[in-house]
Amino acid sequence: MISFAEVPIGSGGLPTCAQCCSASSGLALGPRSPDDITRDLQAISESWDLGQSGPGPNCSFIGFEPFAHRQLPALIGTAVSLGYERIRLRTDAGALTRPGNAEGILGAGVHHLEVVVLAADDAHDRLTARSGLFKAAEEGCAAFLSAAGAEGVSVAVSAYVPVCRHSVACLPLAAAAVARLGAASMLVDASGLPGTAENRTHLIAALDTATTNRVAATVTGWGRPLPPPWSRGVWQPPQGLL
Repeated sequence: MISFAEVPIGSGGLPTCAQCCSASSGLALGPRSPDDITRDLQAISESWDLGQSGPGPNCSFIGFEPFAHRQLPALIGTAVSLGYERIRLRTDAGALTRPGNAEGILGAGVHHLEVVVLAADDAHDRLTARSGLFKAAEEGCAAFLSAAGAEGVSVAVSAYVPVCRHSVACLPLAAAAVARLGAASMLVDASGLPGTAENRTHLIAALDTATTNRVAATVTGWGRPLPPPWSRGVWQPPQGLL
């Protein structure tokens, strides 16, 4: 089991539900200082336990759009110098459409992307109130995978799917969209979702859709167990995809 320690590099900039955001306006947004992030990276590296956390250390930069952080190259360099084996960026992936960005992060040592997905196509754009965002994510992921293929580098793409009451009905289509991005896995964050029977149905439908599209899906933040896909009579991915 390969795990990643989450390192907040700020707050804001990542795709989120615009309606939920308006209800929580007033929160401090912006990047964290490189010094604070470096201290976090050092502490995680020094305390990494192979027996408990597996191979590593590994880190995931979260909380703020990494390509909007002016010190991103330096932060990646710091992680590399501290011996991090895997560095993952949680991102909207749009910046990877710009020439040189995909090749740049590959060369810097980032071989893992975690793309934030709320829904598919226009629904993703409407929920985030950012026109063209999903198309940019598709093109950004394609650029990343193409650059990796050209350089002979092994990479991984996954998806982070924060779900709320405004987006829960879009979950099954979001799972199919994740497969289109080239992602092998998705993490559905249901911590902001009311625990109703209807919402449980949407979650199960999303897991089924992910599984039939050969995407390994996990739900976090949901307080009740969900039946595994193979107990519902749908295709189960081979062990190597889990």
